[in-house]
Amino acid sequence: MKDITKKYTNGEVTIVWKPNECIHSAICFKGLGDVFDPKKRPWITPEESSTERIIEQIKKCPSGALSYYLNRDESDGKIALEAETIVETSLNGPLLVYGMLP
Repeated sequence: MKDITKKYTNGEVTIVWKPNECIHSAICFKGLGDVFDPKKRPWITPEESSTERIIEQIKKCPSGALSYYLNRDESDGKIALEAETIVETSLNGPLLVYGMLP
């Protein structure tokens, strides 16, 4: 299984999501649905809330699939926005494409 890590930022905080570690407890989107919405793409939109609320919610993640770092803590001072592109197929269905696509 591929080790996937995705990052999303609001400029102050970067949310790091490791989907292979996620146990789908739904605590993230039940607690902060403005930021974590599995029905939207991308499903994490940190610009929809404050950095403090995001950090508070991430700390409740039982699996550790969600983590964060403050961008000011990055040594090079650059804000990273990364996501791998994933194409998921469905039998006789559509292709689902995830990631940061230009």
